[in-house]
Amino acid sequence: MCDGEQGRAAPKVIKLSEQNFTEGVIITRDESGKSFNVEMPSGSNLHVSTFDYGLNFILSVPSDDIGHTVGLCGVFDEDRSNDYTKENGVLFDYDGRRPDEFSASWMLESGQSLFENLPEQVEVEEEGVDGNTTNTNVHCECLQTNDGGHSGNGDCSVGVKAQRPRGRRNDGDEDISHIVSTQGIPRVAIGGEALPDDNMQMRDRRSLSETHTWPTPSGIMQEMATNQCQTTVLNAPITEYCQAIPGVDVFIGVDGCVEDVRLTDSYDLVSLVVSEMEAHCEAVTLRNVSLYNNDNGSYVPPSFLREYICPQQCSNRGECVQGVCQCEQGFGGADCSVDLTRPPSVWTVEGTEGHALCDIRETTCQSISVVGENFRNCERLKCHYEVVEEMDNAWLLEDQSNLTPVDAFFMSYREIYCLFPETIAERNPGNMEGVSKATMRVHVSNDGGETLSEGFVLTIHDSRCQHCDINGYCQLKENTCEINGYCHLSGDYHPNDSLLQCLPYKDKYNWSMRDEASSSTGMTVGLTIGCVIIVAIVAGTVIAFWFHKKSTSKIANLDKD
Repeated sequence: MCDGEQGRAAPKVIKLSEQNFTEGVIITRDESGKSFNVEMPSGSNLHVSTFDYGLNFILSVPSDDIGHTVGLCGVFDEDRSNDYTKENGVLFDYDGRRPDEFSASWMLESGQSLFENLPEQVEVEEEGVDGNTTNTNVHCECLQTNDGGHSGNGDCSVGVKAQRPRGRRNDGDEDISHIVSTQGIPRVAIGGEALPDDNMQMRDRRSLSETHTWPTPSGIMQEMATNQCQTTVLNAPITEYCQAIPGVDVFIGVDGCVEDVRLTDSYDLVSLVVSEMEAHCEAVTLRNVSLYNNDNGSYVPPSFLREYICPQQCSNRGECVQGVCQCEQGFGGADCSVDLTRPPSVWTVEGTEGHALCDIRETTCQSISVVGENFRNCERLKCHYEVVEEMDNAWLLEDQSNLTPVDAFFMSYREIYCLFPETIAERNPGNMEGVSKATMRVHVSNDGGETLSEGFVLTIHDSRCQHCDINGYCQLKENTCEINGYCHLSGDYHPNDSLLQCLPYKDKYNWSMRDEASSSTGMTVGLTIGCVIIVAIVAGTVIAFWFHKKSTSKIANLDKD
């Protein structure tokens, strides 16, 4: 969320290391495209929610890490008072200030993070209760039976650890582990070609004042913020179930919620307090197997975890039923955040506002990034395009009835990719007529084309011979040719005839006879003509000599007579 304008950035999933993920790592994206979940084989789980203001992280770790973990997430010892301990062991005096000093103390130099360089994998063995070594990587799920024994998968003898159930995944979540790379989710994974420099461009963060006091500039009092955060928790359907679970504090996220109100001077982030409570309640419940239900001989977690946890609490525009949002009329999407009464809005195309450019020397331009809002993750999400012509420095827009629909790949709630079935402009010369530049008007729809977004103009071009300005108007470069719709540099040869070249000073739009070939041809013609003349002279001389000889013979014969 750091590579765009505040409130208009699209989330990116980037893998920092070139190495493969450790076996067992699973990365999923929910149906709404707003939440991402990372499960690790250690039992740790990272849940990331995206929203207009930024990101919200909820990290769950195994109980083995209690007393052995420090860092940005605090000291994991169930004592919140020391969570702002810096790397040097000194406690940061928070007192309402932005904790930049605390955060900077835990910053690692480039290359030091385990996300960039993994350590050598080591098999750790520990001594079991019988004195023998036990491989700690062997896990199982164990439940006590009525007769005092154990049932489950694997060895459930004493001393073997129980595996933590899977993290915050829902049945509709999509596994994207296999397509995440150092370039995020590369275009090649969705039918396009990855850009060589398709990396994040870090932007300045939104500035916040160093100190924040009550009341906020708009007049919000601390008591008002606390009441709003607590009320939001109590109004969540799952709260009544979580309150009955031993060890669950339903107000665990209220302090952070109040701080968000103070930092932002708004209630925009209040809904996040429910997400934090849900994650806490789920983690506590899943660890307590005595709460599990018997489902035809198999023990499963309490059903309320799936029945009352819905994406983004259905955006307050629907009801959570069996883990699925039943949206109010006029709203749709997995979290009811899509307004069905209006089409999507487009903000940027290929990272550019207004007229977008795509160079076929960098990518095939078959998958075009579109960032905006109100995208719905459904089969009817489409892009629609038409090729337009330029006249008098303006684009002639055709009737919308001529639009051609193409598929769209749903990347997130903020970004889609328009997938063109074949390249509009081509860079490799072929037998057929090509196109070195083409300008299109493109629209996006959630309903197959019944309602369309405002159109944006995209020019696809070959930078080898075309120079295009920010308005999409292109001119042929110096020392280049455009022949049969393909770009060539000065001196390039015809692919099938070595006597023909791109010679711009002769002709920019047609093949020209190469200079040496012209000279050689002229010499050949001259020699041919010369030889013909010489042959003619010789032939004439022979004929003249023959006639002369014949005449002399006749005169001699007359003398004898």
